[in-house]
Amino acid sequence: YKILKSNALHEEFVQINKEFAREPKYSDKLNLKTLSKKIYYSVIATDKRYNNSAKCSPIEVKRPDTIAPVKPILTNLEVKSNGINVNWINSNSEDVKYYVLYRSTELQTKEIKIKEWQAKDSVKNLLDTTVILGTGYKYRLLVSDEDDNISVSNNPYVKYETGYRKKLTDVKFEVD
Repeated sequence: YKILKSNALHEEFVQINKEFAREPKYSDKLNLKTLSKKIYYSVIATDKRYNNSAKCSPIEVKRPDTIAPVKPILTNLEVKSNGINVNWINSNSEDVKYYVLYRSTELQTKEIKIKEWQAKDSVKNLLDTTVILGTGYKYRLLVSDEDDNISVSNNPYVKYETGYRKKLTDVKFEVD
């Protein structure tokens, strides 16, 4: 067998084995430092008199992706009367699969997951209504691609302080 390889279907296929492959299997090392995301293989059978068959239909192989997606950017944390409005710019990588928004407080280092969504949903902001007055928060946006490579956004901080407090409803006092 002659093993043929090409970076694109419209390009010429080149033989990659120096000697005939005697069994219907072949192992190839791929260069990952290239912009082409796929590679194509085809096979030609050769008989004992070196007559070649027609080239078979090519198969498509996806190259492993080792490059993390472009980081999203948290652009604005806006304090509202009913919560914190988190705004961001999504990653512009083509193969983004999903996003996850995390939050931590100034007193806790453990992050909690606020929301997770698929990239096709194209969410660009979220109103976090689970915040407590007087508490500082850090937000972080994680992005993952189809090959589970991960990037993380910047980690901005905001203190949830609206300038208003709930009115007092129950006052207790003791005379000294």
